[in-house]
Amino acid sequence: FGMLTSGTYAMSTSPPPTPLKCTKRRSLSELSISFHTDSTNNIEEDECYFSVASFNLLAPCYVRPIDKRTGDVQQFAAFEWISEADTDEVLNVNKRLPRLLHDLQSCQADVICLQELQLEREGGGGRKFIVPPWIRPMMDVSGYGIHLPPQEELERMAERNRRVLCVDVAVTNALLYKMERMTPVPSSKKNDSVTTCVSLCLVGASGCTALSKMKATSFVSVHLDATSECKRVRQLRKCVRGAQLEEGRLAVSPMVIAGDMNTELEAGSCVAAYLRNTDDDDDENEVHLSEEDLKRGCSSALRLTSSNNDGVPTEEQMKKWKEIYGMVKTTVHDLCLSIKRVDTGKTRAAYDQSTTSYEKEHKMCQWRLDHIFYTDRLLHPRAIWPTLEQDPESAAIGLPNRRIPSDHVPVAAVFQTIPPVSLGEGAKSALFEKLAQMTQRHQMELGRLENRLKADLCNIETRLSVRPSAVQHSRHQNNSNMNAKQRKKPKQMRPPQQIVDFTRSKRMLLKALKAEQRKERQAFVDELSDLDRVEFVRRMCCSATEWVERGSPKC
Repeated sequence: FGMLTSGTYAMSTSPPPTPLKCTKRRSLSELSISFHTDSTNNIEEDECYFSVASFNLLAPCYVRPIDKRTGDVQQFAAFEWISEADTDEVLNVNKRLPRLLHDLQSCQADVICLQELQLEREGGGGRKFIVPPWIRPMMDVSGYGIHLPPQEELERMAERNRRVLCVDVAVTNALLYKMERMTPVPSSKKNDSVTTCVSLCLVGASGCTALSKMKATSFVSVHLDATSECKRVRQLRKCVRGAQLEEGRLAVSPMVIAGDMNTELEAGSCVAAYLRNTDDDDDENEVHLSEEDLKRGCSSALRLTSSNNDGVPTEEQMKKWKEIYGMVKTTVHDLCLSIKRVDTGKTRAAYDQSTTSYEKEHKMCQWRLDHIFYTDRLLHPRAIWPTLEQDPESAAIGLPNRRIPSDHVPVAAVFQTIPPVSLGEGAKSALFEKLAQMTQRHQMELGRLENRLKADLCNIETRLSVRPSAVQHSRHQNNSNMNAKQRKKPKQMRPPQQIVDFTRSKRMLLKALKAEQRKERQAFVDELSDLDRVEFVRRMCCSATEWVERGSPKC
């Protein structure tokens, strides 16, 4: 982890293609400034630097609580490796929270994503939830603004904690941002953050020259579900849709998602399917997963063991897994996403809770659970904080400990913005001219078929001389002599067989033509480059998948 005596964290470099610069014993703020002022960087006019950190704070109510559902402390919250002699020093909030505050202030990141921030009632028993006193200096002294979910979401979380843990507190994610550097983008959209996913769009603050060219950037603090891959996928889907769609239109803006994701993102993971796994812009170079990769990902997420079907997912489990994986890939394609992960290491050290190893011996293990995702065509990481690979002591004795005040080490990165690349006017005109020609041809083909079918129906009706039968006419006369209550609705006569056959044939012909046109639209979309697809989705006001099905834009 690399906690230094100065209170800051050491920096590590990222591997090629572009090495990440680093300087030890310097805050993220100082590092950002050093990049900006370095003459060897050849900074473009609209490039700038900003930093992001993510801290899981370990909410006090989650430390050795009695869970009413089980009547006992859950294994993951027991911290059994912390001795009785160390308990007061490591877990006592009066000692742990000041150390957390020190670490938050020392990092000096432009944006800090928080998880497990425990709020309290205003005045000790009011209706409103407010930030606790221990973290107030971040706002009052260090100059950070804070963004929280709406009060109704906090109340919902408090109700859960009252029911499960007998404590009336709200535990939530939050976003801190340095107000002298960044300011929220004005928006008419309501605050739709929830306690496990808090998002905010920020831009360079007025008067901050270093960020004067910063594009509106979405920052998201996430805490994904601990047990369900499907829930994790849906949580992330909501995050990226909220960040990339403005009133239904594709925004394609810079985005950073950071937090405790409760997954190691192994090959075959559905959450990992959100990430681009190639270093160039050619989708054909992406690594395609094998059936075995997907099986391993499914087995890991479901925590299957050798005692459970030899750790191999069932056919039904694999079917569901592939459905979730496909849903992620559709989201990535439809939103034109290109997301990568900052190369951080393992962030949690605790006893292995798997049944077999836990019963035999207490084995300390490490997991890579905290991550930073970013849109790689608009942002590039220049420096990252080291994690447990630089702190063998914490990896061996577990978290929290006397130096690290949480059960996760934080992750952080300095980003350099990249000027956006857009489709040239000539290419854009050619794209939409080709689209217009195909659309016009499809409409003409459909129109010709419908006109032909109308003519065929007219010919059949003429041959049959379709008129109301004498029996129907007699019933109509009798009904006209009855009052409204006595009058019965006449039975609908079955059409002649020729009409029935024609109707079936008509449906089949229209269905076949529409399927053929849908196939051609899909081929059109498949041939688009990422830049083409961005312009296409913006023009259509709907995803490529929706357009393939509909055949027409939403706007």
